Amino acid sequence: MRLSTRMKVAILGSTGHVGRSLAAELLRHPDIRLVLYSRRGDLPGAGEAAIDRARVELRSTTALDFGGCDIVVNAIGVGTPDKIAAAGASVMQLTLEWEERIKAALAAAPDCLYVFASSGAIYGTLRDGPASLNSVREFSVNAERPANAYGKAKFVAEALHRSWTHKRILDVRIFGYVSECIDLQSTYLLSQIFASLLQNRCFATNLDDVVRDYVGPKELSHLILGAAKAHRINDAVDLFSLAPVRKFEILDELKKFGLRCSFVEGENGSAANVGRLNYYSTYSRACDYGYAPQRTALDVVLDSAQKILNAAQGSFQGAVTLRSSDRD
Repeated sequence: MRLSTRMKVAILGSTGHVGRSLAAELLRHPDIRLVLYSRRGDLPGAGEAAIDRARVELRSTTALDFGGCDIVVNAIGVGTPDKIAAAGASVMQLTLEWEERIKAALAAAPDCLYVFASSGAIYGTLRDGPASLNSVREFSVNAERPANAYGKAKFVAEALHRSWTHKRILDVRIFGYVSECIDLQSTYLLSQIFASLLQNRCFATNLDDVVRDYVGPKELSHLILGAAKAHRINDAVDLFSLAPVRKFEILDELKKFGLRCSFVEGENGSAANVGRLNYYSTYSRACDYGYAPQRTALDVVLDSAQKILNAAQGSFQGAVTLRSSDRD
């Protein structure tokens, strides 16, 4: 997508997986400048190499100033599944505190598009099928489970956005997200699979062949830049690929390149949340904003795996090619 005018995009949570990879992808557009917010006001480690400093301003989240920005992306997250579980009910407080700060800062940028990185977790477990236009989510009034805190926080944030007077807001529900910036030390399913492949160790998982949809920075940036063309917007959409993928499809593809697997009964050894058997969506509202995915979930996974393997092995073994794709 070629932009007709210069744009200034602010990203909160720029050192996280989504924020870091999105920043690198947006800088592929020569007409985009970035304002990257982090708690320290810097970009440590791997994020530093992918950033073109000539078009980037680094800021601390101590003070938010969106003046002159065309788009603000809130990619702030608690972190990996284990950190989310440890945070418990405090996830709600953290989410709402940031929403109040962002709302106040948007007052100085009334024409700015605010993009909130929401989650497919607002739909719940999706045990009976994928999310859809007619999906309904229920919360217990008197016996709320801590495990539901993350999805409920996203749900409440979205509900607040529908009541805001700011005229340009888009909530983007992300189900699975992967890029070469993924934390290989985390407990995400793909993190553990990629780490096992790189370290030549056996990946242990259960026998549940769960369905997942994965997108990456290409898909997210495509949706955001498409939505930026809308003069008025206050909406929530699901982000999806051309087709979801089953866990065993991923394992079968990566076995061809050395991944070893073992299978156990029950939840032992599995990084996948077995409660979410069909974690993807058929709700296509995003297409109303010009979104048109070009890759399947398997394409996204293998493209990311290829980049990770090349970065780790390219210096002494040459490029590792997982699978060619004509959809890049």
